[in-house]
Amino acid sequence: RFRMPAIDLSTTVGGNASGELVLRLIGDLDMASAYLVSSWMDAFRAGSAYVIDLSGVTFIDSHGLAALLEAQASAESTNASLTLRSPSKQALDLLMLTGLDLHFTIALSTTQVAAQ
Repeated sequence: RFRMPAIDLSTTVGGNASGELVLRLIGDLDMASAYLVSSWMDAFRAGSAYVIDLSGVTFIDSHGLAALLEAQASAESTNASLTLRSPSKQALDLLMLTGLDLHFTIALSTTQVAAQ
C-alpha cells in the first residue's frame, strides 16, 4: 500500500518594496513538497521578479532541485528574474556540488558573504 510522504515544509508568500514576489521556504524541499514551488510560480505568473528564500530549508533533494530549475525556466519564459536568497548551508552545498550555483542568481546573506 502506497502512502504519500508527509510534507515537512511551510511556506510564506509576500512581496517587498522592490516589487519582488517572495516565497520563503522552511523545512524539507523534497519529493513531497516540491510541487509547492511550481504552484507558487503558476499562481503569480504576472510577476517580473521572483525571490525564493532558502534560508529555512533544512533538507533538499533532487526533486527540490528540479523544482527550482522549473521555477527558473518558468521565470525565463516570461522574461522575469528569479533569485535564490540566503540558501541554507545544506541547500548551498547541494547547489555547489551539482554546479547549479552557476545556473542561478544567488543572493547570499551578509553572514554568508563574510564567511567566505
